[in-house]
Formats: sequence, structure tokens, C-alpha cells
Amino acid sequence: MNHRKLLLAGHTHYSNIFFRKLGQSAKVSSPIQNLKLIDKDVLCLPDDTQNIITIGSVGQPRDGDNRASFGILDLDARTITIKKVPYDIKKTQAQMIEADLTRYLISRLAMGR
Repeated sequence: MNHRKLLLAGHTHYSNIFFRKLGQSAKVSSPIQNLKLIDKDVLCLPDDTQNIITIGSVGQPRDGDNRASFGILDLDARTITIKKVPYDIKKTQAQMIEADLTRYLISRLAMGR
């Protein structure tokens, strides 16, 4: 895969893929398409597109799913798989309270918002 066709970004709070066909000018209005990614999504990365993939985040998700998010990139198969896994939110919240972090961020952790 050409390195100019793929950009991965972590800790973005959302899992999405933004893509456009190669050769489309960035100046063309709305050439970029966007898809929300959910748990267990497996996406094929076509050779004729540029892709920006936001994997989500381990903490403070904003997509309504409070599980930790990560992705598995398979360059040979040209796929990205999104995974969401549960973790001990109450324990994390207790550690956040102990560290005197913002109460709003502590409470929203359980909601994924």
C-alpha cells in the first residue's frame, strides 16, 4: 500500500473512515466521504482511494460506546478491523477521582459521551 493513501489516527474519541477517490482535487466541494465505524467492522481499503482512519480511543469515547477502541490493520489483505473491548470503568473512575480530575469527565466515562 502506498504510504500516501493511508493515515491512521488514534485517541480521536470517534471511530470513522474518511476517504476519497484518487485524483479528486481537494478543492472540489465535498469529495470526501465519511463512514462511522462500529465494533467488528472489517473494511476493505480500495487501491484507488486515499483513507484517513480514526480508530477511536481507549478512554473518553464520544461515540456512545464506552468500551476501549482499537484497530487492526492488515496491509496484505488491505483491511482495517475495528475492535471495542470492555474495561473496568468504575476502577478507572476511582483512579480519576484520586487524581483529582474533572468530575464531568469522570461521570461521562460511563456513558461514552
